[in-house]
Formats: sequence, structure tokens, C-alpha cells
Amino acid sequence: MRLRQVELDKIVDEFQQFRPDVLYIDPVYATALVRALQRNSIPIPRVAALYSTYEFLSQLHKDILSEAFGIPVYQFYGTSEINDVAAVTCEHNRFHVLDERHVFEFLRDGRPVEPGTCGEITVTMLSRPYSRFIRYRVGDLGTPVESCDCQFDDLQAFELEGRVQDVVFTTRGAPVTTRQVDQLFAGLSWIDFYQLLQRDRSRYELMAVPREGVDSQADEDCFRERMRELFGVDAQLVIGYVRELPVNPSLKYPATLNRSQLSWKPNG
Repeated sequence: MRLRQVELDKIVDEFQQFRPDVLYIDPVYATALVRALQRNSIPIPRVAALYSTYEFLSQLHKDILSEAFGIPVYQFYGTSEINDVAAVTCEHNRFHVLDERHVFEFLRDGRPVEPGTCGEITVTMLSRPYSRFIRYRVGDLGTPVESCDCQFDDLQAFELEGRVQDVVFTTRGAPVTTRQVDQLFAGLSWIDFYQLLQRDRSRYELMAVPREGVDSQADEDCFRERMRELFGVDAQLVIGYVRELPVNPSLKYPATLNRSQLSWKPNG
């Protein structure tokens, strides 16, 4: 999250050499790059489009990247098993399924959920000769949207909620998705990166990389109040400010982590 000078110089040299029109980004790494460029007073490269993939795009990072590059951030959805782009976002930040190759279903207890209800994403693919999938469980959660009112409205739409394994819980045991946690940061700007970890039914830890030059107290107080409203008045939150967050073996930075004994399996 804090690029070394040699790494930053190499990236800047590659920008100057190749002058890309489109950037396919991991949002966490791209945000770290933007902050490194800004700290070193290096102009942000001008590109025509940003496509985020590989891990969850936080609203914090979406805002930082959009402001830095001066363009919207769109997202691709896919998995290692699918091995291609299965959905893309529109101007309303909703994913639309490329249904000529994929059938998405959102299931709870083995049945499709109603629009507006979170369910486990399963994918059916019949177009590939050697790896056909029937209701393959990719490990992600999504909320189907009945109508999107965009140019892709004829394609199935959904909100990506995050990974099933990263679901945390309120003090009463109700599941909370990564997207629901991320919405707590809407309009707040005192941190650049975060990870919310649940220890047990009522203990939570927020590790955060503070934003340079921003007074944190008002935003921190607002976040604590939103946290209590969502998780319960008895939720115990500890906030620790760090220089960088721990990375997974997959080189991802999950926004939420469940270290409690609570678990949720939407389909048993």
C-alpha cells in the first residue's frame, strides 16, 4: 500500500512507454498507486476508461479513482472457473449479466430469491465444450434488481454483495454482507483503506489507513454511530490506525473478515 520508489518509477516509466488508453485495475492496488503519485507530485496519467476487477470495489476507492482520473470506474465480474467476463456494470453501478453465455441465479434454500433479496450466485454455462456448469456456486452473493433504467436494462441486473465467506453478523446474529458494511463509509473521507474484522458476537475491529491531511474525529464519530445502527447498540468497536493492511495469500485485501464462530450458508 506504500509503493517503494523503485516500484513507482517502474510503473511511471511503463505509462510513458506504452501510453495505455484503458486500464484494467485491481481497485486496492490502483488506489495505492494514485496515492503514491500524489505524494510524489507526479501527474495522474490520462486514460479513456477504467475497468475494475479481481476484488471488491469499495465506494471509498471508487470515489478516489474517479476523482483522480476524472472518469467513471466500471467493473467486470468473473471468476477463475468462469474464466471470462460474465457481467459488467452500467452507469448506475449495477452489474448486468452477459446472458448469451451465462445464466445467473440467486438462491436461498435452493430457490431463486425475489428482486431486492440477497442470494448466493450460481452460474450455468453450456457454451464451453470441456467445462460445462450447472448451477455452479461461485462463492459470491448478489441481490437481483428488477429494473435498472439504463441502456442495458434488457440484461439481468444485480448488486454484488461480496463473498459468502466474508459475511459478518450483527450482535443478534443477522448476516451483514461486505457491501452493507461498505455503505457505512458513504460520504466519509478520513481513511483510504479499511478492513472490518469480527471477533465474536459483539466485538469488532476496524483497521484503517488514514487519509493524509484529513481531520478524522467527525467522520470517525459518524461511522461509529452508523455501526451501532446496523450491528446493534451493544456492538463493541475498536479502531486501529495502521500504515498498511495485511494481505491474503491470494494478494487480495478483503474489506470484511469473520473470525467469530458464526457462519451462514444461504443454501445449507
